[in-house]
Parts: sequence; structure tokens; C-alpha cells
Amino acid sequence: MSLKRFCLWAREIEKRVDSLGFVAKLTALPESETESATDNPGAYLDIDTSEFLSRIALSDSGLCDVEIISSKSGENTYYKHIENCTNNFDLEFEEFFRILKIESVLTD
Repeated sequence: MSLKRFCLWAREIEKRVDSLGFVAKLTALPESETESATDNPGAYLDIDTSEFLSRIALSDSGLCDVEIISSKSGENTYYKHIENCTNNFDLEFEEFFRILKIESVLTD
């Protein structure tokens, strides 16, 4: 798994989500900052729709946590932990985007 590849993929997803009128933001910790702060750099993609607040958090080691929270009830709607995330991000996160009802942003 490549963190740089994830960031490139997430930047494209950001544009597509924004074009639907929702908010997406990628945050990637620069390596120079993460090396002093932790041995495991990472990035996360936040997506807010009219119904949900969500996040994909990925570490350089391949660990990934995916979460969706209902903006109305505040309840956790979806959670998935992935031990070894692959570079096929569209496939890895297909269910996540389906639940958000924005699967059209996927590239494949």
C-alpha cells in the first residue's frame, strides 16, 4: 500500500465529491512533521454530506479505519477496520461510498 497513491486518489475523490455539492477534505501529514511526531505517517479523507459525517483514516503501515456517523442522530452508521489496505481504493471503499449514496465518485 502506498500512502502517496492514496493521497493522489483522495485528491481526485475530493474534486468529485465537491462537484456533487458536498464537502471533502484530504489531510496528509507531511513526512517531515510525521517523522518527528510518529513512526507511522498517515492521511485522512473527511467527507460531509447532508446526511453523514465520514472519514477514511489510513496509515503508512496499511492500517485503515473507515467510519460514517449520522449527522442527524450522531450515531455510528458504519465502521470498518482494515489491517492491510490495498492500492485498489475504489474496491476497498466501495461499501463506504455506497452508504454515503455517492458511489458515482468512484473512478472505476
